[in-house]
Amino acid sequence: MPELPEVETARRRAERALRGRRIAAVATAPDPIVYHGVSPSRFAAALRGRRVLAVRRKGKHLWMELDRRPWPLFHFGMTGSFEIYRDGAPRPRFWKVEIAMEDGTRLAMPDPRRFGRIRLQERPEDEPPLARLGFDPLEGLPPARDLGGRLRRRGGAVKSVLLDQSLFAGVGNWIADEALYQAAIDPRRPASSLAHREVARLRARLHAIVRRAVAVGADDARFPAPGSSTIAGGARRARGPAAGSGSSTSRSAAARRPSSPRASDRTGAGPLALGRAAHPRARLRSAADPGVGHRGQPDRHDPERRPEEERRVVPVDLHRELEGEGRVEDRNRVLRHEPLGLPHHATHHGREQGDARAAVGQRTPRVPARPLAEAGEDEAREQDGTPGIVPGRVPLHGAARAKERSDRVP
Repeated sequence: MPELPEVETARRRAERALRGRRIAAVATAPDPIVYHGVSPSRFAAALRGRRVLAVRRKGKHLWMELDRRPWPLFHFGMTGSFEIYRDGAPRPRFWKVEIAMEDGTRLAMPDPRRFGRIRLQERPEDEPPLARLGFDPLEGLPPARDLGGRLRRRGGAVKSVLLDQSLFAGVGNWIADEALYQAAIDPRRPASSLAHREVARLRARLHAIVRRAVAVGADDARFPAPGSSTIAGGARRARGPAAGSGSSTSRSAAARRPSSPRASDRTGAGPLALGRAAHPRARLRSAADPGVGHRGQPDRHDPERRPEEERRVVPVDLHRELEGEGRVEDRNRVLRHEPLGLPHHATHHGREQGDARAAVGQRTPRVPARPLAEAGEDEAREQDGTPGIVPGRVPLHGAARAKERSDRVP
């Protein structure tokens, strides 16, 4: 799904191709789902003959500034994109709009799954949905103190708060995972529990990750490989190699990847990530073999069993910040390239139950149901007044119920 780096890359490409040029023709596809609040014919008439002054973006939305309003607003949804080509080239499949410039340049927006949106607005920044968006991590986040005040008013998990577009516009799943990993923050922690140092660290890492991804044109084949930088290859694992990419980097990475699935491939954030890999079920230990994880798979979180090339490089100053916060045990784990421990309040009750059951090797016994006739007469009435049904009992029917009634007749 296109996130901030992908949308910013599309904006820059569109601005280089269209800025200062006049729109000669607009072709639209009859799609009432993608066109939101405007008909395709009205959209085409509003753009025809206008000159493109700039292409802007906020979060995952982008729009064109024309020499006269209204302006077109685009959102890629899950599978949308911009494709730029010259006259004579065929239109892409599933295209929704094609804008032809006077110099022969053409821009089309395909959207196979139709989750994208095309709008026409007088003042996009002052109208929904842009008016409801929060801070753009690339354009600038508020100071750490102000950001901490906003997070303290949020009771949800910190990862869910990062995905809230009304606070962090443009942040998606892999950006949130990477920022929390680099900031050494458990994604399940309440956002209101973050200390000032943690908020400042999260703010700095979020901005650095987005800036680095935009600098390489959102090309996941050019993202630093795990072990060589602090930026993960989570997006590359989640989406696979870029379409049409035949680079030696992609081939060498695929050659090094084992045939059997790893924990890092399932989570998409590296073996030491604190995202979905930190789920309690994924960290269960067997009483017989502490090196065996959930479902008998090898424990990739054990540094003795993890290959050297899978270890992630941790930010240089992270162990000093942990030591300054009094987290000596976490600092020692960072220096030993081990996963960070979870805070006490994040301990999951289900994990404790699972460990206890794994230790004794049995399940909680079920209470067998018994006939209604064995229950007392007072116990046979529900609190809601429905007679004949008792929780945990099997109701009697037919001849059995008639016999029970006859037994009660004096």
